[in-house]
Amino acid sequence: MVKIKINGKTFKAPEKSTIIQVADDNGIEIPRFCYHKKLSIAANCRMCLVEVKNFPKPLPACATQVNEGMEIFTKSKQTKDCQQSVMEFLLINHPLDCPICDQGGECDLQDTAMAYGSPKSRYQEEKRVVLNKNLGPLVSTDLNRCIQCSRCVRFLKEVGGMQELGLIGRGEHAEISAYVEKSVDSEISGNIIDLCPVGALTSKPFRYSARTWEMVRKSTISPHDSLGSHLEAHVKDGNVMRVLPKENEDINECWISDRDRFSYIGINSEDRIKTPLLKTGSNFKPISWDEAFHTLERVFHPSLNKFKEDEVAIFSSNQITLEEAYLLDKLASYVGTKQVKFDVANNPNLIANPSLNGMIGDVESFENIILLGSQLRNENPLLLQRLRKMGNAGKTINIINTVDFDLQLTVSNKIIQPIKDFQKTFEHIHKILSTKVAKKENSTEKNIANLLSEKTLLLVGEDIYTNPAFMNLTNVINQLIDLTSMKIGCLPTGSNSVGLQQMFGNYVNHIDDKKYQASISLNLELEDIKDKSLFERVLKKSKFNVGVTPFLNKNSKQFDLILPSTTHFENEGTFVNLESRVQSFSQTISPKFESKPLWKILRVLGNFIDCPDFTFESCSEIKEKAVQKLSKNKLKRFNLINQQVKHHSKDFWLKDINNSDALVRRSTALQNTKRLRSEK
Repeated sequence: MVKIKINGKTFKAPEKSTIIQVADDNGIEIPRFCYHKKLSIAANCRMCLVEVKNFPKPLPACATQVNEGMEIFTKSKQTKDCQQSVMEFLLINHPLDCPICDQGGECDLQDTAMAYGSPKSRYQEEKRVVLNKNLGPLVSTDLNRCIQCSRCVRFLKEVGGMQELGLIGRGEHAEISAYVEKSVDSEISGNIIDLCPVGALTSKPFRYSARTWEMVRKSTISPHDSLGSHLEAHVKDGNVMRVLPKENEDINECWISDRDRFSYIGINSEDRIKTPLLKTGSNFKPISWDEAFHTLERVFHPSLNKFKEDEVAIFSSNQITLEEAYLLDKLASYVGTKQVKFDVANNPNLIANPSLNGMIGDVESFENIILLGSQLRNENPLLLQRLRKMGNAGKTINIINTVDFDLQLTVSNKIIQPIKDFQKTFEHIHKILSTKVAKKENSTEKNIANLLSEKTLLLVGEDIYTNPAFMNLTNVINQLIDLTSMKIGCLPTGSNSVGLQQMFGNYVNHIDDKKYQASISLNLELEDIKDKSLFERVLKKSKFNVGVTPFLNKNSKQFDLILPSTTHFENEGTFVNLESRVQSFSQTISPKFESKPLWKILRVLGNFIDCPDFTFESCSEIKEKAVQKLSKNKLKRFNLINQQVKHHSKDFWLKDINNSDALVRRSTALQNTKRLRSEK
């Protein structure tokens, strides 16, 4: 630690910290535009110039490291003159767009100009004009407003892993450009909207729709992946207008994926179901909720319909909350079925307790990462950016996979091979370590073997630990754990995959190819299921199918009764993320049309069929019961379960990040991104 003085007060500061970091830690305000705590230092806006004793010229606070005995003045005449001059210079070419600019009211340039700028300008010449660039369907550009802080450039290179933007030209000719006419395609590109301190980069779907002071801010949790990012939804007149990140250093830091940011657009999709629908012949007719529940009563009430064991099947996505899963389990027991299939999207789980087995932030503490069969760029882009950060810091990232995905990170060793060959690869690695006979061998396997230690983390993707070939891998991986003390973790993809596993243990989540008397499908679409033909076949054979979903979809015609459930933003509940963190979220907006939250639908259904102990008045009551059922077991070794399960698909399931669930598929902005346009 070193002792310094700021404005006459003495502070202790870590060595090599910068003036602006020390000032921020101690509540001392220094204006800035280019500096951001998560990005490299650029020092090109000069707004943070401060006076430092014994230095002939002011120094940029963002780029100057503190030294023992340093004296800094953030409010001296020299400092104020510098700030006022820099502010005047930055405003020379800035247009007077504030009345129509989306950034108005939350603009760093506005606030800093008021606090540190001069009330008048001496500039009398023409302002320069910069042509706008088309960066795609998500980000709108107004480059006349750009002050060349380069935050967007640094973010896309350092955090996004793709240098899609850059500064070209010099002096007053400098401008942000994509070099060639192309869109910005990073999965987390929308964060440059938040980073831009002016209105040069704004949200294209949100453009001209609301002012910041007109909206109410409500916190929620991302439903689109297992990270559980913290979000802030901005609401006006009962509609979600935009979604921004809510900072949480332990989970999503200050970033969110584009999927989290723009999925809200799907809430008002034309596919929304407005009222319960009952099939008559080949068509559906609208009915009331009372009629719908009486129909369900006639089908599922034990006194009216005596089902044999397991003649009723319930299929669910991995996005249902703990509360909904708890009610569903009670209903299934009362009706007399064990055919409750949670998380039917993929193959059945083959191991117990698949989770990250640690905190998300702790991943960066390892020296070596081995990524086994994951599509992180599609499944969990914010966890990927943490690995990207590790690679940039000189730590080793190693990949063993069946497909050579472009993860946009620095990879030390890579093995691409069919999954059936994974066992030979790990056996070879074990042989290198245990027998020492391959000292002179020069191979990728040896490079990976030399990295295995307690500072190594093996991360296994969901497509691998649900693949039947993984059963042959577990023994040799467990031997490597014993030999090297390396740590292991799994990468489930669903927002509540870990919660469902912890609640119901080693449940079998495959779909049996059999005939049921009745079935209920919860928030499922064909695109969500790996074996689509099997699911369609089961629905066709079932006598009575109930679909609970917010949207009409490809398999709606298979249902006899459709109940409109709410989207995530109209619901409340609890998820458990991949690090086993329990996170609850509240309702953001009121349900659209006649849709109802799934937990309320299940609770009322329980009342209609006289299910005992079904008198819950609130979601929080159900949460108390549900959380008690969560297992606390940790993943220390790979323990096989479900070894006799059939119907495994051996194919690797290639998924797109913008085709991951019903809400995302109905976000027109996300569907118009370059990757999905090229697939259509």
